[in-house]
Amino acid sequence: MIVRDGTLIVPHENILLGITRRHLITLARQLDIPAEERAVSVAELLAAEEAILCSTVKGVLPITRVGDKKVGGGGAGAITKKLMRAWSEYTKNAPDSSVGVGALSNLVVWITPPYRCSR
Repeated sequence: MIVRDGTLIVPHENILLGITRRHLITLARQLDIPAEERAVSVAELLAAEEAILCSTVKGVLPITRVGDKKVGGGGAGAITKKLMRAWSEYTKNAPDSSVGVGALSNLVVWITPPYRCSR
């Protein structure tokens, strides 16, 4: 995922169309962060204001470098930080695998945070 002009741009091809990605898009929209799904070129990635990686295990992480080039300012940008905080709040406070809490009560997530999984 990248951020350009305040919009979260989410690749839709040649990637895992996973549940965490899908729900992060929903979360972004609930936080009034415009989000669109479309192809993202390498040139766009290199010119992005922010780049974001998401996974079920790691949550939301900033991508600060691509090769030897810094992405944006070389750290987590404002939108990345907002999504990191919101995702952390949700996964920390979710009482079960299907109910949101607090400001994120409209976010229905059908996952169980990885630290709550048992074998």
